[in-house]
Amino acid sequence: MRRYVSSCLASVALLLVSCQEDSDLAPGSALLNTRWKLTYVGNFPLLASSYSYDFDSYIEFRANNLVNGLATYTAFNGKFAYKPATQQLSLEPLTLATPTCNSPTVAARYLAALPTIVRYEVADGSLRLYDAQNAKPQLVFEAE
Repeated sequence: MRRYVSSCLASVALLLVSCQEDSDLAPGSALLNTRWKLTYVGNFPLLASSYSYDFDSYIEFRANNLVNGLATYTAFNGKFAYKPATQQLSLEPLTLATPTCNSPTVAARYLAALPTIVRYEVADGSLRLYDAQNAKPQLVFEAE
């Protein structure tokens, strides 16, 4: 009987541990391996854009410290460094694909903001990226 109870308790404990959020298990994992859809560039909401391809803009941070994304029609990739404990984030110079066409309101501002990012926050399915100068996020994304 004791073995049965011990076995059941061990199974319950294992189930409880496996139900923890990834962010509890690995700091910063909420940032990683998620496709983040761009929703704001500064104070400009993408919903206000009349250029439909702006809505395809996104960013992805991978566990191997590689980043890739799309700014309207311009694909980009590169490397990033982050410190989950302090939410520090920096992107190395990005490699940009040659765009076929772009929305100057969104793509240019989005790509210009990325090198200035120093901090991130992930909460409630959104990612906010901050530069060193402003208290408000410069880029806001939603998890897809």
